[in-house]
Amino acid sequence: MQKKIRTIITTDGEVDDQNSFLRYLLYSNEFDTEGIILTSSVYHYAGNPEKQIEPYRYTGTHGVM
Repeated sequence: MQKKIRTIITTDGEVDDQNSFLRYLLYSNEFDTEGIILTSSVYHYAGNPEKQIEPYRYTGTHGVM
């Protein structure tokens, strides 16, 4: 029996990473998944309250050092 590759996945939640993550899940039975780390991308849009523009997939800055 072949040993599975130990893997840690990192993703920022952007559309390209979501697609890659879904593709990984399709083949995840081939890996020993040790962890999945989700981070907030710098490209998520915080919106503009002065112009009544809602945030787009923005998770905020709570807990950021």
